[in-house]
Amino acid sequence: MLTFQMFAAGPGGEMSRRLGLRLDGVSDWTGFAVAASAANRGPGAALVAAARELYCHVSTGERAVLLAALWAADYAWLADELMSGDGRGIWRGLDCADDAHRQAVSAALVRANG
Repeated sequence: MLTFQMFAAGPGGEMSRRLGLRLDGVSDWTGFAVAASAANRGPGAALVAAARELYCHVSTGERAVLLAALWAADYAWLADELMSGDGRGIWRGLDCADDAHRQAVSAALVRANG
């Protein structure tokens, strides 16, 4: 089953760390959204800034994971903004993603805590 634990143990966890999310003690998707909110507090909206920067510099598969992670963290508006800027979108990104990245995206979309 595609669970939060699977997401956090693979490319989803790596992308989360690159976004500045602390997943220590986070065990489900609700906690993931709380961690995202905490990472974005304060001046400069760190999570939003990190996502915008990462989007320009990651691989196609990582880009799909980034967008799915933003959606799962209740930042769908930011995922939409990033996708609309280049016309690539999450689904086209999955065409070139490997199995681990596709599974991370699927886990984020399902949001099962298992």
